[in-house]
This record gives sequence, C-alpha cells and structure tokens, in this order.
Amino acid sequence: MCPVTFKSNYGFGSLEGWILDFSTKMKKSNREEKKEEKERHATWLELFYDLVFVAVVSQLSENLDHDISLMGLLSFVALFIPVWFAWLGATFFATRFGTDDLVHRILTLLQMMGAAAMAVNVSHGLGETSAGFALMLQLDLF
Repeated sequence: MCPVTFKSNYGFGSLEGWILDFSTKMKKSNREEKKEEKERHATWLELFYDLVFVAVVSQLSENLDHDISLMGLLSFVALFIPVWFAWLGATFFATRFGTDDLVHRILTLLQMMGAAAMAVNVSHGLGETSAGFALMLQLDLF
C-alpha cells in the first residue's frame, strides 16, 4: 500500500507534514486577524442614548413604586419588556455594525426623541396615554 504524499515546506512529504504545515499557517493567520481587530468602545451618542432609556425605566419604576401589587407588577413587566427590546435592538445593531456616520447619528437622535416621548407617556402607558406610548415604541423599534 502506498502512503499519501504531499509536498511540504518542512520536507516531510507525508500527510502528517501537510497537516503540520496547514496548522502552522492557520495559527499565523489567526494571530494576524487578532492584531487587526480593534476593541470597540461606546461613543458619546450611544452613552447618551442609554441614558435616555434609563429615564424611561426610571419612569416605569416610579409607576411600580406607586402601585405595589400584582397588577402593578404585571403592568410594569408589560411595559418594560417592549422598552427593553427597543433598547436591545439598537444596542445590538450598534455593536454589530459600528457605523458612526451622519445618517446613523441622525437616526439615533430620532430614536432618542422617541424614547424621551416614551418616558413622558409611560406614566399611564396602559391607560390614558397608551396610544402615545405605543406610537413612540413603534418609532423606536423601526
């Protein structure tokens, strides 16, 4: 039976030599990729965006503070989950794509205005101001 032979820089001339050559090249390319990757930091606009959502959650928690009951907790959860998903979607997008161009900044500012309007309307988000809260939530999720 004839062994499989490959040309290798190491002169082994066998499958083991080819595997060693391949693994060495892979290690080099992985190290080069890691050197090229830069650690991403949050921009000031993203931090301000987070602060606006802190205001929304603060207003939600104030509602829970006034109504400590099962219905108060359920209304808090019903309003918190969509707000959290709006923040999470924007954060994942910024982390994944990391664009910091003019269009992205303008859209982020529009989302921040929607989040600020949610903070205003969240006090009665399941009652009197539910239409305003839902409209601003849809703007933020868009």
